[in-house]
Amino acid sequence: MHSPNDPNLGSKIMAEGMRRNAQSQAAGRHSRRQNSRKERLVKLGVLIVIIVAALWWVYS
Repeated sequence: MHSPNDPNLGSKIMAEGMRRNAQSQAAGRHSRRQNSRKERLVKLGVLIVIIVAALWWVYS
């Protein structure tokens, strides 16, 4: 644990938090990237279907 009288205590705690944050982001990076890519493809597909349906409805 850190000494309560350490003048660099704040910066040490901040550095440790940044390190943990970087580790957690690196651990979950691949699965999140694939999910977000799939999500974007699904959203794009839904948007295209809506546009095509609207155009078909307007011109029919």
